[in-house]
Amino acid sequence: MIKVIVVNDKKITKQFQFNERKDEHAVRKAFIELDRAVWSYETGDIIALYQNNQLLRHYCDDQGWVFTNNNGIYDY
Repeated sequence: MIKVIVVNDKKITKQFQFNERKDEHAVRKAFIELDRAVWSYETGDIIALYQNNQLLRHYCDDQGWVFTNNNGIYDY
């Protein structure tokens, strides 16, 4: 399961889930939602991408994109 989550003030404001086992376009859909989240980015937001409940990367004001796990969809 791939998840895109947007958090503001420690509250989830948006959450999208895509099942890559049932939908061959799940990864593409997740990256589209990541782009949309960045386009509508507001100060204080944290945008996160998860695969199987493991954080792969997140975006925040002071650091930009931070990659946290090398064992995920990026290895293809």
